[in-house]
Amino acid sequence: MNGLKPGALMIMGGGVLLFIAVFLDWSDGGDVNGFDIDGLGFHGIWVFLIALAAIGLVAARAFANVQLPEKILGFSIDEWIFIDSLIAFFIMFGYQPRDFTGAGILLGWIAAAIMVAGAFMEIRGIGSPIGASSAASPDAAGPETSPPPAPPAPGTPPPPPPA
Repeated sequence: MNGLKPGALMIMGGGVLLFIAVFLDWSDGGDVNGFDIDGLGFHGIWVFLIALAAIGLVAARAFANVQLPEKILGFSIDEWIFIDSLIAFFIMFGYQPRDFTGAGILLGWIAAAIMVAGAFMEIRGIGSPIGASSAASPDAAGPETSPPPAPPAPGTPPPPPPA
């Protein structure tokens, strides 16, 4: 995991939690999970697919060095992950005011919020790679400047003016 940015770790970690949340109970009754299409439609399945896609894209880019296209329909991969994570968040959080207050819903919207934050960090380029040496990063040492020239020794004539 050397070289992963915090945003990528948040996307993958949130995706795993969201994946788990689909299998947990979404209601207090205990018989409804994300795959119950009678009561929930396909919302749980969409959340499941969004979690798998986010985990797969970030893991392929981070661990397998897969080159993904720069833009798809005008959006970068990180922007697509942000959009999909936001959709998953709205789906999961939308069940909160209803009678669906099980552990799966609670874990799901928190996980989706983590994914949204991680995708936002990736889009903005926030965070340095985990495990990178702080001395090797250009921001750690500050701007590179050379020391000012030494003053002339006493008694030496001043340099001639430029022509």
